[in-house]
Amino acid sequence: MTTARRPVIWLARTVGASLWIGALIVVAAGAAEIWLRVQGDRESPVENGDPYGPFRVQHLHPQYQFFFPFEPEARIQLSNDVVHLTAEGFRGPGPAEAGDRRLAFLLGGSATFGDFASSDSTTITGYLNQLQDEYFFVNAGVPSWVSTQEMFRLAFELVKYAPALVVAYNGFNDGAVILEHAARGGGLSTVGAHESFLRLSAVIDDLKAGPTVPRYHFLPELRELFGLGNGDETWTDPLQVPIPEEVLAATVSQYLNNMDRMHDMTTAAGGRFAVVFQPIAGLHQRVPREFASWTRENDTLARFHRAVLAERSANLEFHDLAAVFDGYFDAVPVALEDGPHDEPIFRDVVHLSDWGNRLVAQRLVELLFSERT
Repeated sequence: MTTARRPVIWLARTVGASLWIGALIVVAAGAAEIWLRVQGDRESPVENGDPYGPFRVQHLHPQYQFFFPFEPEARIQLSNDVVHLTAEGFRGPGPAEAGDRRLAFLLGGSATFGDFASSDSTTITGYLNQLQDEYFFVNAGVPSWVSTQEMFRLAFELVKYAPALVVAYNGFNDGAVILEHAARGGGLSTVGAHESFLRLSAVIDDLKAGPTVPRYHFLPELRELFGLGNGDETWTDPLQVPIPEEVLAATVSQYLNNMDRMHDMTTAAGGRFAVVFQPIAGLHQRVPREFASWTRENDTLARFHRAVLAERSANLEFHDLAAVFDGYFDAVPVALEDGPHDEPIFRDVVHLSDWGNRLVAQRLVELLFSERT
């Protein structure tokens, strides 16, 4: 073999080896992606110890944008030992179970739905039905919902039941979604929209033009595993995004307009409507600062709460429970990883334990039915 041919052979062998290594990497990555997807399909949220996982999936709905599965039978099939869903999408017993009691609905997001509650009977509605016997409360909460969706559900579904009472237990999602939208480049154009609106828009905006397939669809499970995220979304740390006053003001206006519309619809049908601004850990003075740090690092929720209190209609029955637990405890028990192991009130920034749900229900009975109890 001549000396001149040796570099050529070496180069060919090197290129060949590189191609083989590249092919092996692609095959291994593909196999890993398939394995991760199979594992994700095999291990349901309930099997992973989270009975609430299936109810956080956001299915498209013609009126509510996102809801539980569209087919009633699929909603029932989501039920498990902790959470029971009716065909209509109510947690626990539905309106047909009211019997001789006057019908009432509790609307809201996941805190209303009862994330972290140990059973249907230990949600706020469950306790309301135990603490008084004049009204039968139906849990109409849906995880992640904002007040616009609550208003739609009242208009399209709940009014037909002619409820004697409708209570909107909310505030957190409408305030927090401002940060979610701002982090993804939203602003005035997305005021009143659900938290996932921009994610949906990034996938398909013009239906007739067909879906947009972002780059991150290539090996998405592996990308998520290594924290690579998706390359097509504009996203910034929400805590670092300043919220313009005009966006905050528009969000407050949208929220209060939704409450006024819900009031008008309910009263026009002969019922009573009340708004309850829900407890938020970061708006309490007696919650450990490290537990609710992000709600203090970014003051959007506090600004939203103050503006709602200042601008709400005098005709609106409004009960502020944003810091309700400060009146019960010198130090509000929370679920700190290195804290005491007694039952907390806050499981996270906005979701409550069974104990917290019971205290809220007791306070609501005092506020809503003080003349009757």
